[in-house]
Amino acid sequence: MVWRLLSKIFLLSFFCYGNSYSDLLKQISLITSWGYKFEYLLIGFRLDLSDYNHNSIYDNISSSTLEILPKIFALISNIFDVFNPSYEELTTMLSSANYRIYHVNEDHDTVGFIIVGYEGKSCFIRNIGVHHEHRRKGYGKALINHALQEARNEGVKLCFLWVEYNNKPAITLYQSIGFKQDLNEAEAMFSFNLNE
Repeated sequence: MVWRLLSKIFLLSFFCYGNSYSDLLKQISLITSWGYKFEYLLIGFRLDLSDYNHNSIYDNISSSTLEILPKIFALISNIFDVFNPSYEELTTMLSSANYRIYHVNEDHDTVGFIIVGYEGKSCFIRNIGVHHEHRRKGYGKALINHALQEARNEGVKLCFLWVEYNNKPAITLYQSIGFKQDLNEAEAMFSFNLNE
């Protein structure tokens, strides 16, 4: 029984394919004809930080520390189902010069976070989340604006992110901040069940 369950878990393969948005849409039917199941499509967005200037200060947003990391890890696990960073990855990110992790508190409780990766004069929003009970309060936008202002202060020129193509609330949020869809950036995730 245990072996049968484990085989169902471990014999599921994932395959990522990235390309421009239009070329990727053409390839989805080809890749599914090979037996892969289409899981989701991520589309890219970018923001030129030379056009961005948002000098707001958020008293309830802080740079994360090792002490707060267990709360952020629990929050990530609560919000997202797949492809979450492990606790070890979060610890490595926190100690790396290439990542910044910020969190937002409400009544001394960590309710949201953002992870930003740095690559030279560019940055990318790796992950952002707000606990479902605290959404629609402006925390997501505040976290992004805080992270972008910090990046701009450090000399970063461009910010990128990828979002699931049908996640309309997130896309609306990113566009309200000034992100534009980058039609050269898209990625699809496919799965293949080796048991079948």
